[in-house]
Amino acid sequence: MIASAAAACVTLAALVMWAQRTPPVQVEVTAESGAAGFTLGQRLALREVRLPRGTLRLRLESGVLLDCAGPFIARFDSPTRLRLSEGRLSVDVGERGFGFTVVTAGGEVVDLGTAFGVEALPDGRSSVAVFSGKVELRQSASATVALQEGEGLRFAEKELPSRLQSVQVAQSDGSTTRLEPSRPPQPMISEVSDNLTETNRYYGIVMGGMKPQQRAFADRILPEWKAMPGEAFPAELIGADLIQTFQEERWRHKLNLRIAVSRPAAVYVMHDPRSPPPAWLQARFVKTGLRLRSGPWLAANITRGLTPDADGRFHIPCEVWKLELTEASSLSLGMPFEPKSPSQSAMYGIAVKEGVPP
Repeated sequence: MIASAAAACVTLAALVMWAQRTPPVQVEVTAESGAAGFTLGQRLALREVRLPRGTLRLRLESGVLLDCAGPFIARFDSPTRLRLSEGRLSVDVGERGFGFTVVTAGGEVVDLGTAFGVEALPDGRSSVAVFSGKVELRQSASATVALQEGEGLRFAEKELPSRLQSVQVAQSDGSTTRLEPSRPPQPMISEVSDNLTETNRYYGIVMGGMKPQQRAFADRILPEWKAMPGEAFPAELIGADLIQTFQEERWRHKLNLRIAVSRPAAVYVMHDPRSPPPAWLQARFVKTGLRLRSGPWLAANITRGLTPDADGRFHIPCEVWKLELTEASSLSLGMPFEPKSPSQSAMYGIAVKEGVPP
């Protein structure tokens, strides 16, 4: 017993000495909100980042950008390796940060030229969502898993990873997508999930994000929601919570996309009218007469029959359908067109607004 205690003391002392020998990492504070002890423009040499509350953006000498949201605890093993104990972290590696690694209790997320988000919970569970490019998830419980844009996984030590069905992402600011830094006590959209088993794609939830120039889909960077030419963006939709679907899902004949809301709400579906509305949409939703469009799109099968803009890109018009839910409810949506429809219509968009608009 005495020998074991002595060995433990020696091990602890060795770890402390190792931590002290680890050189600090040079960072610059490029943004902060409510982050005590940090100021904009500050240059620091850090071994550890502790953020009880607020948000903080750090730029490393390599150009890697780290967006940290409190409560947040992390330690630099090196300029290319960050050990995240707790918190939400968005990483944009830039052009010189290839290979940057985030380590959690459940495994390692290794950048392959990308932007991604990682969350580590105090109980040891973690999750990763890829916003662009690719990452590798490495853990002892399974073989290395490669993830690409629009995909996400939950993982923990000694457990196989599982699909991350939805991710709360911040509103677009014209740059890289990031994790939403704050979590409401009771989000209006309490669940977004589906019955697909052969994919790792996630749905993006953008609180209050329905507005012009907002990214429309989780698996496409370019298409944004826009007003129709010569029209204003529908005022009824502005400020609604946006659910970013993904285009690859539109071919799934047995798709069952489930949405649950925690209080009365209006659910909007932006449907591509080049195909007749599917039966599930006509059965419960009402066409509002509102219109908007998504774009720009590059020339492809999905834009067949549309007239390109002057720059050769396309926009897809959408009709807005609405379902009013007077209490906490759940509903199921299917594929965007009937299986036998000959049209090449796009996947629909979804927005949810609290209360029932007049």
